[in-house]
Amino acid sequence: MTVEAPGVPDPRNVVVFSWVRGRTIDDDPSARVLTELGRVAARLHRAGAGFVPPHPEALPRYDR
Repeated sequence: MTVEAPGVPDPRNVVVFSWVRGRTIDDDPSARVLTELGRVAARLHRAGAGFVPPHPEALPRYDR
């Protein structure tokens, strides 16, 4: 999804996540941990960008 915000010069691509129950990483994660989290998220996005489901017509639609 692409969004615009006041004070931000260009639109940004964003992803909306929901919370999953579990243990918190840390109350104040380090820059190293957040950098690695960003790398993992980027890998997931790249993998998903090229994914073609074998039977797309069978998938649920959430935009209708």
